[in-house]
Amino acid sequence: MKHQIHGQRCEHSSRLVEQSALTFEELEADATEEELAAERAVARTPTVRGCTRERGERQTFPEDVPRERVVTMDLLAMIMFEKFGQHQPLNRQAERYAMEGVPIALSKMADVVRAVCTALQPLLRLMEAHVMAAERLHAYCSVLQKQRKRIIEMILRHNLWQR
Repeated sequence: MKHQIHGQRCEHSSRLVEQSALTFEELEADATEEELAAERAVARTPTVRGCTRERGERQTFPEDVPRERVVTMDLLAMIMFEKFGQHQPLNRQAERYAMEGVPIALSKMADVVRAVCTALQPLLRLMEAHVMAAERLHAYCSVLQKQRKRIIEMILRHNLWQR
């Protein structure tokens, strides 16, 4: 009778509703079974106590070594290499040394860097004279004709010891 009143489309819609209801009931039953299985699995699982990861203590400067004798040639070389070779600023170096138990004042480090640069200035002048005495300069596999003024400006601009 519905077919005569509402046509074939109404019967099709009612069948789809019934199929959806059956599918929903099956899914609900499966979810309940999965929840029960999960509860059984949790009940069988042994209790494991949690662990916390602890940070190891940082190695500090040995107590038996006098701290006044820290500024050695090795330390100067390290400071200079980290400043000019690794491009690490002095304030970061000072913080790291302080964390390691060797507090060095930033002003002291700056004074030391200035003293080393001043001591190396004659060596820089000799190197500059030697380079400028050459007929040709080779850089990055290309030959450059000697352009004295431009090269001197470039050396002074990129001079590590002037920083």
